[in-house]
Amino acid sequence: MAEMLAAQLTRALERAGIPVLGVSIGRAIDRATWRVDYTAAATAQQRTDGEAIRLTFDPANDPTYADEVATAECDAKVLKALALGLWEAIPGPLLTKVQLRARIIAIWKTL
Repeated sequence: MAEMLAAQLTRALERAGIPVLGVSIGRAIDRATWRVDYTAAATAQQRTDGEAIRLTFDPANDPTYADEVATAECDAKVLKALALGLWEAIPGPLLTKVQLRARIIAIWKTL
């Protein structure tokens, strides 16, 4: 989960135009353990803005959060193997594998 949070925060910083190398999350519940590594090109103002984002970032309000979590969890090997195995066992399936994946993600988001 820390990797997902780090990726989300990195993308939020990038969307704000802040040049970052990446983000490190120590403990997800303790923002004091979160660290943003800025590129050498980051200005003082960008670093200040980046720190403000780090302090206020809420992954639950991130517009891409649900999609990212659903995709990551639905792409877990065991779930993917199970879904594809079941799909292959159905004679004449109505969905393609791509449609099946999209449907699984949509269902996951409603759970």
